[in-house]
Amino acid sequence: MFATRPALALAVLALGSPSFAQENGRKVAVLVGVGQFKHDLTDLKGSPQKDVAELGKVLKAGGFEVVTLTDARATKDAIETAFRTALNGSRPGGGLGRGDILLVAVCTHGFSLAPAPGKPDEPFVAGYDAKPGQPETMVALNALFDAPKGSGATCLFLVDACREDPNRGRGQVRGVEPTTARLPKGTAVLFACQRGELSHQHEKAGGHGLFTYAVLKALKPVAGGKVSWNRLLAGVEAEFESPAMKAMIPAGKSQVPVATSGELGAVTLLVERPAVAGPPPPAAVVTKSEPPAKGKTELVVGGKARVQPAGGADAISSQSSKNGGDNLGVPEIDRGTVVTIKEIVGGRCRVEWADGKGGTHSGWLNATDLTAE
Repeated sequence: MFATRPALALAVLALGSPSFAQENGRKVAVLVGVGQFKHDLTDLKGSPQKDVAELGKVLKAGGFEVVTLTDARATKDAIETAFRTALNGSRPGGGLGRGDILLVAVCTHGFSLAPAPGKPDEPFVAGYDAKPGQPETMVALNALFDAPKGSGATCLFLVDACREDPNRGRGQVRGVEPTTARLPKGTAVLFACQRGELSHQHEKAGGHGLFTYAVLKALKPVAGGKVSWNRLLAGVEAEFESPAMKAMIPAGKSQVPVATSGELGAVTLLVERPAVAGPPPPAAVVTKSEPPAKGKTELVVGGKARVQPAGGADAISSQSSKNGGDNLGVPEIDRGTVVTIKEIVGGRCRVEWADGKGGTHSGWLNATDLTAE
């Protein structure tokens, strides 16, 4: 089960009340992933950046306008400015209102600190330029939670900010604690873990933080269905109770997400769009449009091919997936390089090749850029 603040346990259940956010309202997401820091904070090894990149793809496909800030672009000022702009708009009358949704996901270090001497602790998250133990250099979560008050917009937060507590042994700081959050009407938060826990990541989760891994799975709608905030909570809870998830949490540790909210009606995040009929997919085995050279055959899995960029370029970049994706960060493949075809899907081929320096690389190319050997 989710851990919840006792006074707000009923608020989580109130998601099923009759007040619905309009499905045709605007949906805006501000995604922050910081894994590298300017000052003395431990790097988080790339997982936050990967988490928000993948989350952005899912939300954009579901109709969200997405703003993503990572690493050096995710300073305190940039994060707060992006949030204000998303909420209030860049010009008068352009902000979010009743029926609109603002979703904020934050993947970084988090701390519970007193904003001033003698004040109670409040939750803060670290931007790229945060300084340890200095809350004035961090983003105050309570300020973000309070900002939408009166706008009429529904504001939802995914907070994965307890990944590490670097000074626990020195008693100086501790991670974000949900019990220090103040939530107004129309605002809900799902924290990655409860007090005293850390948020973990694992290679078996695709290198994602376990929290984001569970969120991504829960955001996948059933055929013809919808993903509501209520269903997202249930999906994340079920995932963390699964044997597979428990096996990825270090022995002797626990991680229990915490859901909490102010007064909130049911909110629909994603609606699966009906499939649109289109042309049939191309054949699995693709041949060159021009006649093959004498003695040569079509492109086949396990066969050899020579790189011949269709546009006449002297070199070409491979990509990380059959659907495109980022370049692999390896040297470009020169015209004339011989590659081995490992997989053919539609008009794309996954190939392997040697770089001449003892290295072997793999990536996807268009079949039209290859000539069978």
